[in-house]
This record gives sequence, structure tokens and C-alpha cells, in this order.
Amino acid sequence: MSKNIDDEIETLISTKLKTSDYESLEKLLKEYLSTIVEYNYPEIAVIGVPGPVQDNTIIKLPNVPHWKSENGDNLGKILNIKKFLFLNDFACNSYGIQTKLKLDEDYIIINEGEPKENGAKAIIGPGTGLGMGFLIKNKNDKYYTIGNSEGGHQSFSRKNKKYFELAEFVQKEYDSKYVTIENICSGQGMVPLYKFLLQKEKEENNLNDINSVDRDKNLGERVDKFNDYSDKKLRDELSNEITQKGVKGECKLSRKVIELFIEIMGDAASDLSLCIMPSNGVYLLGGISVAIEPFIKENKHIFINSFIDKDHTFLLKSFPVYLVKNSDIGMIGASEAARRIIEEL
Repeated sequence: MSKNIDDEIETLISTKLKTSDYESLEKLLKEYLSTIVEYNYPEIAVIGVPGPVQDNTIIKLPNVPHWKSENGDNLGKILNIKKFLFLNDFACNSYGIQTKLKLDEDYIIINEGEPKENGAKAIIGPGTGLGMGFLIKNKNDKYYTIGNSEGGHQSFSRKNKKYFELAEFVQKEYDSKYVTIENICSGQGMVPLYKFLLQKEKEENNLNDINSVDRDKNLGERVDKFNDYSDKKLRDELSNEITQKGVKGECKLSRKVIELFIEIMGDAASDLSLCIMPSNGVYLLGGISVAIEPFIKENKHIFINSFIDKDHTFLLKSFPVYLVKNSDIGMIGASEAARRIIEEL
């Protein structure tokens, strides 16, 4: 990043490393930093992590269970970095949506609403899990204050017969005592949603066997055989294929999965909005939001009809809803957080 905080952010090095190849974050960072020449060695580091952060300390990383807890201040001393800040990945996204994003290039509008200057903002993002967060601002403040959330772990709402049946199905599928929103409205939910709709298709159309259902045969056979949810790699592969074939219209059943997923995402965003009152916008983020952007752009009504299907319809209609299609919004946000640190120096 340029030392002039008003300059545009410049990417100097971009590298992808697998967390599974390193026994700790410290070792991963040491290897990464060894590739940076001395005059580019960072004075400030901002790291977004998919898990709760308190007092600059990673509490838990569900997606990287073999990594121990780390404290940013301690890592800064070890790595010779003056300021080392850990942020929840959705906190990074919250910084990102405060930067100058371009309509159509970085985001699309799902619901126009009536944006209110300095009003609260809500963020929700289905990816591997389901992230949530919020931003609030006093009119005299320069920037928004970012609030973290683990709202994706709330119980899934059984608001109608279909959702009740879905929750029961997923509970049995996962062999779990409860069902969270994240279990369904994230990458974790694509396979259970597929299996649930497959069963419903068979029942509602009085089909003798599942082979009579209109679907991609190869994908269907692999989903039918899948029953080990501890195999996250295969689950994610199947989830990605269901998403891709549904968006592209290459599998009729997968398309119905995407439609139901968008409906559930609208309901989850609605519940969050009634808690936050985001008069300055609801932001849809995450890997799945990016992947289904072309589909949801053409089928906004599915999301909106579910989003406003509450007692306070008049209020929900007033909230703007945006889908952020720029998959680098977290990196942009981390850079923005670093820029603000420089600004305070």
C-alpha cells in the first residue's frame, strides 16, 4: 500500500497458500513473508479469519481446526510487524463495503429501497458457512462502527410446513439435535437441499423411483451415494457442482435447489434486518452470493418476496438490498482497515 493514504490501493503481491499445508498460522506467515524483499516488508498487517476474534485474538477457526489460537500483538513481535490486527472475515467485508464500489462492476441492486444517510447497514453472506454482521454510525462520526455476529448459528426458522419438513429432513441427514440457519443457507446446505427436493419430487409426482426425476444423472448418482458429511472436501465439490448446474440451467433439480436457497436467504436476511433496522442497506456477500449472482439478478422476485414476507412488510420494503459480486471484497476491506491504521499514526 502507498504511504499516501489518499492514493488508490495497489496490489504488490498476490499469493495463494493452503492452510492444510501448515501446522500453524505463524509458519504460513513466515514462509509468505520470506518471499517479500526487504523494502516491501510490511509495517502493518491486517488478517481476516473465518471465526470469532476477541481482543485481537483468534478464538476458534472451525475451518482450520488444527491451528491453535493466536494473538495478533504476539505475532507482530515475532514477525517484526509494528501493528498486526486480526479481524473476523465479515469485519473485513464490513470495511470493504465502505469503500467506493461501482454499480454493476462491484455490486448490483436487488431492492431499491429508501437509503438513509448514516443509517445502519446489515451484511449476510453464504459461503462455506453463513456470516452475518452490522454497521452503525453516529452522524458526527467519520466512519461506521463495525459489529461482529455469529448469527448464522441461530436456529433455522420453521415458518411454514415446507420449512418444518426441511428442518426435520436436515436434522436426520446430519444426525443432529438441532438445525441452524448455516446448516441450510450456506455451502453446507446444498446437498441436503438437493436430497430434500429429490424426495419431495418423488412424493408429489407419485414416482416409482428417483431415476424418474428430471435431473443431471451423473451428478444425481454421486449425490445419492453421499452420506458422510465429515468428508467436507467431497461435500464442497458436490455443492459447487449443484450451484453451477443450477445457475446454468443444466440440471432442473439443481435449479430448484438454487430457487429454494435464494428464498431461504431472503428469509434469513429479513430476520437479520428486523434486528438491525438497516435503513442504509442490506449487503449480500460470500462465495455463493457471487456464484448465483447471474441467477438472482434475473430472479430478484424470489428473494424479495421472501424478504418482505413478515408482519412489517412496509418496513422491509424500505430497506435497500445490494448483492456484492466482487469476490475480493474481504481483501479490499482488509486494505481499508490498514489505511485507517495509517491515518491514525
